[in-house]
Amino acid sequence: MSKTALVGASEWEQRIFDLLQEHIENEDAVQAGYRELLERSTSASNKMLIGMILEDEARHHETLDRIAKAVRSQVEMERIEGAVPPLSAPTHDPELELATKRFRAIEKDDVRELRSLKREMRDVRETTMWPLLLELMLLDGRKHLLILKFIADRAKS
Repeated sequence: MSKTALVGASEWEQRIFDLLQEHIENEDAVQAGYRELLERSTSASNKMLIGMILEDEARHHETLDRIAKAVRSQVEMERIEGAVPPLSAPTHDPELELATKRFRAIEKDDVRELRSLKREMRDVRETTMWPLLLELMLLDGRKHLLILKFIADRAKS
C-alpha cells in the first residue's frame, strides 16, 4: 500500500486516514473474493445471499471512502466531492423531531411484525432461507432505529 501523506495532518489524522485507506484496500480484496465465490456457485440461493453480501460490501467500501475523503478534506481545508458532509450544529427542530418519532414508531412496529413472522416460519427454517432473510431485515430495522435516534437527538437540541 502506498501511503498518502496528508499535508498538515496531525499524527492521529494521518493514522486514521492510513487505517481507512488500508481497510478500503482490504475491502477490495474481499469483494473480489466474494465475486469469485459468486461466479463459482451453482446454487441459486447461495448466489442470492452472496449477492446481498456484495451489495453490503460495496456500501461499506463507499462509506469508508467517503470518511477518508472527509478526513482529507478537513485536514487540507478544501472541499472534496463525495466526502461525508460535516455534521451540522444541533438545532431545535420540532418538525424533524416529530417526523423521526413517527418513523421510529413505524420501524419499531416493523421489527415486531418481522419477529412475529419469523416465529411463524420456524417450521421452514431447515428447508428455506426465509427466516434468515427476515433476520437480516430485523438487523436493518435496528440500524434504521439507530439512525433515527441520532437524528432525533440532534433535533432536540
